[in-house]
Order: sequence, then C-alpha cells, then structure tokens
Amino acid sequence: MLTMLLIAMPSTANGQYRYDRMLFACRSTDPTGTPLNRRRAPRGEVLGVLDSRHIFYLLGRDLRLPVMGYVPIYFSPPDQPTKEAPGGQRKPDGWVWKSFITCELST
Repeated sequence: MLTMLLIAMPSTANGQYRYDRMLFACRSTDPTGTPLNRRRAPRGEVLGVLDSRHIFYLLGRDLRLPVMGYVPIYFSPPDQPTKEAPGGQRKPDGWVWKSFITCELST
C-alpha cells in the first residue's frame, strides 16, 4: 500500500507561502563527511566543493521547491545588490544537493 504524506506550510491570504522570501543560512552536513559539490547548474559541471565550515544562503522558496533535488545558493544574501546585479536580481553562486545541507533562519 502506498501512503502519501502531505506537509502543509503556512500561507498568506494571497496564496504565497510566507517562508518563500525568508533567508536561510546553510552549511554542508553530508553524513559521509565528504565535501559537498557546488555545481554550475543542477547536475551540471562541478565548480568546487563546500565543507561544513562554509556558510551560504538561500531563500525559503528554493528550499521548498528544489530543481531535480538541487537548490541555488548564494555566498552573500541574494537580496543584497552587487556590481554584477545592481537591481538585486542575481544569478546563484552555484547549486547544491538539498539532502546534504542543514539550514536555519538567518537573522
């Protein structure tokens, strides 16, 4: 018998999840102790590795909706403008496998 578990997340009146715009600070927690691959795109070229000392950021919507199991990461909060994206719409600094990270709400 197949059992499906649905997890309801609190939403706002207009249907958006209230956690979507929240910022999370994350780090690698691969149970094998091996560094986490940082990729150019989901299942893409490996750009480097991250270990438990590296802190990176992502938005709640990305935690909720991974792409093929991967989430986009940023080395600084994604809403902060940079030289490359003065308007604040930045490309991610890489993608990591969601199952091997632990995140907490950033203050």
